[in-house]
Amino acid sequence: MQSATYAVRFTLFFLLLIFLPTEASATGTKTPGSKDLDNLDLGDPEKQSQHLMQLYGVSTGAQPCEKQKLPRKSLKGQHTLEQVSRSKGLKEPFPNDFGEWKNQAGVNDSVAWYRFARENAGSLKSTSSPAPGERIVISAAIAQDSMRTALYNNLLLQHYASSIFNANPDGGPVDTVAAVSWIQYLAASGHTEAELYHANLLMYGIGVQRDTVRAVEQITAVARKGVPKAQWALAACYLNGTGIKQDSEKGRYWRRLAAENGWAAAQHSLGIAIVNGFNEEQSDSAAVQWLLKAAEQGYSASQHMIGLAYLEGFEVQADGEKAVECLTAAAAGGYVRAMTRLGEVLLAGRVVDRDTETALALFHAAAARDDSRAKYMLFVVHMEGKGVPMDTVLAEQYLREAAEGGLAVAQYLTARRHIRHVSNGVYDSTVVYWLRSAAEQNHPLALQNMGYVHTFGYGVEKDLEKAESYLYQALEKGVDEAMVRNSLTYVYLYSEQNDKAMEQISTALSLRPDYASYHDTHGDVLRAMNRLEEAIAAYSRAIELDPEREYYYYNRGKTYAMAGEYEAAERDFRIALEKGYTEAEAELDRLIAEVETEPVSADTEP
Repeated sequence: MQSATYAVRFTLFFLLLIFLPTEASATGTKTPGSKDLDNLDLGDPEKQSQHLMQLYGVSTGAQPCEKQKLPRKSLKGQHTLEQVSRSKGLKEPFPNDFGEWKNQAGVNDSVAWYRFARENAGSLKSTSSPAPGERIVISAAIAQDSMRTALYNNLLLQHYASSIFNANPDGGPVDTVAAVSWIQYLAASGHTEAELYHANLLMYGIGVQRDTVRAVEQITAVARKGVPKAQWALAACYLNGTGIKQDSEKGRYWRRLAAENGWAAAQHSLGIAIVNGFNEEQSDSAAVQWLLKAAEQGYSASQHMIGLAYLEGFEVQADGEKAVECLTAAAAGGYVRAMTRLGEVLLAGRVVDRDTETALALFHAAAARDDSRAKYMLFVVHMEGKGVPMDTVLAEQYLREAAEGGLAVAQYLTARRHIRHVSNGVYDSTVVYWLRSAAEQNHPLALQNMGYVHTFGYGVEKDLEKAESYLYQALEKGVDEAMVRNSLTYVYLYSEQNDKAMEQISTALSLRPDYASYHDTHGDVLRAMNRLEEAIAAYSRAIELDPEREYYYYNRGKTYAMAGEYEAAERDFRIALEKGYTEAEAELDRLIAEVETEPVSADTEP
């Protein structure tokens, strides 16, 4: 376990250099020098591909979670494009175009040169009015023969595609006209990659008149050539109804074809669809197999899912070290959710030795990329002082940011903490806002609480139908049944369905017979049914179990008064008052006034 922890820390040392905010900036450029080019065996594509893979770090391994999948520094020590972009305040430098379209690591030239572009394009300093080819400094030797011309075309295409669909990697203005012209030129010559980028231009109207129908036609033509990326793009069009009539059957066909042809994004999507039974026959084992295929190609989202599978023993043998390896690989690939999940694993210290320092660094790295779960975890560590000084102010700030980012558990806790620390137990509009936000995401306890506020009209209009709906949803989500049944008791009690109310509280008591609050609720139902002696016995049992709860005395006092046992009622009201239950004062005054005005019987001696 210790060796695994060291391996994780060693890997994450480099990961955190890349994903933590940095002030580093590039100070020069790197070009493939003549030595690099001379080593290319242009007569043997296989040797050329192997050389490019070795030179630029393209992996062809078949392990789902290889540890070396970290963005490399260039051969002359320049910062990676990710670091350069972040130092300039840019967003993700090479996010997926068209949803999940991207080059896959494999044995082909364009992938290797794409890696080269990633490593170098962002560090260039553009001169005034550079020619298109000079925007990325590449040796003129690249264009000396047909094969090198093809490589050059691919590299320039990737640079322009990146600049137009994302942010210009060198930080300068985007030359849309030049980019569109180059893409159109290569697309017209039958360059497959350019055809797909041109379809992207048409799909979103970038530099050309938007025409989604024509875009889909172009994607279809490439897909029919057997290109997996295009097959996956066409699947997405059919599944989403983008540019073409929505057709789930055709979408499934093209997605499976792309997956079978090795496109990782399609394999991942198919795995997720199968595990959820969404437009596919549900099968956990088949889903994991597809996710494994995608993970073996370095697809970060699948590596994350496989890491979770190893962690939970889901269709694979539970293996903590493999789980950590996969989460580490996914995190190193930039998958933010994996950073946070890996941090949670290291903080817990159950499957590997606890590593609080690395966990905190991962949380900060993910939070810097606006991951709400990471912000929530920073709330936890600062609130509890785990590896950092306890700081409730900073903790509350992280919790608020996580809630505003849409994390349901943070929204629920924000509501609960507002009740406790701000509104003094009152369910005001702020509380209801956060509870509703969490409930809309099916947070179980938020659903239960929304049932509560609608039952009693706290912060919202009283609505027993909504209350009933929320509470049954909470029950379906696994909230403690006794607690939900107790809440449902009041929904039926207030709607004068006493028999249903009795059914609910009887179920709650059968589950938790020694819970004082449920005996108090039982007393409320019995009193509503005018079974006063039984109600008094129920309240007495609640007091026996929890003698400090002031309103149990108040409720029993009211029932004694209804039964005409005024002395017992007065005693209970005074006890409730002594314990701080101010509502008992009005009842006590009313009781005294009622006793004083009670007519004297004729046979009563003066």
